[in-house]
Amino acid sequence: MSDNFREFDLGVKTFTKNVPEAVRDFRDAIALEGLKGVVLLTPVDTGRARGNWQTSIGAPAEGEIAATDMSGRGEDGVPVVNTFGDGASTVAGAADPFGSIWLHNGLSYIGYLNDGTDKIPAVHMLEQTVERLVRTFKRWKGAK
Repeated sequence: MSDNFREFDLGVKTFTKNVPEAVRDFRDAIALEGLKGVVLLTPVDTGRARGNWQTSIGAPAEGEIAATDMSGRGEDGVPVVNTFGDGASTVAGAADPFGSIWLHNGLSYIGYLNDGTDKIPAVHMLEQTVERLVRTFKRWKGAK
């Protein structure tokens, strides 16, 4: 083998060895920023809407949970859920770097909070979060 081929082969092996870690880092950053975005933009009355943002691996969670989170950090409400902390723990436990991370809110009225009604103004927390993610991660190294 020529030296050029050996150098090229070594470069490919080095690059591919780092791909899973880079993909995991990128995916995890998007998931955590997405969770932060939807939670902080979710309107708060009782804290049920914020407390129902659930993070899961591989498939979306189902239904709602009986918990509140007034701040998004689990400081208020009973029973209390720590939406960010629980989500970050779930993301950190995702073993497959190419696996999907899901954000789910099973409250029956979450769509009304997002889209608004004739009595409630639209918040568009999902759309705002996606727009922010696109702006933020467009600058990520290697992203197009």
